[in-house]
Amino acid sequence: MLKKIYLATAYTGNEKESFETVTKVSGMLMEMQYIVFSPVTHGHTIANWPGIKLPIDHKYWLAQCEPFISDWAEELWVLNEWRYSEGVTWEINLAEKLNIPVKYISYKNGVLRLE
Repeated sequence: MLKKIYLATAYTGNEKESFETVTKVSGMLMEMQYIVFSPVTHGHTIANWPGIKLPIDHKYWLAQCEPFISDWAEELWVLNEWRYSEGVTWEINLAEKLNIPVKYISYKNGVLRLE
């Protein structure tokens, strides 16, 4: 069975670059045969769809993300710098509370590092 990865990354304040990077990395991981859920790729695409009006507050989006961590993910992977992200901090804390392994990875200059 393929490993189910919840891929967290910081988003607020750097939305376009975060979306592009995490979507690229999601695809790379899928090519490596992981099953990946990226809340940024998922949420950004839907929230920016013409005619769709969704809330932008953290509470709304964390409620959308919580079941993917608690009911689905086998591991939570954190991409790039996250220390100032309220959302990623919440995701890590939830995963740790549920004993879901947390792994830190990076992507820079076209190189993906699964540390």
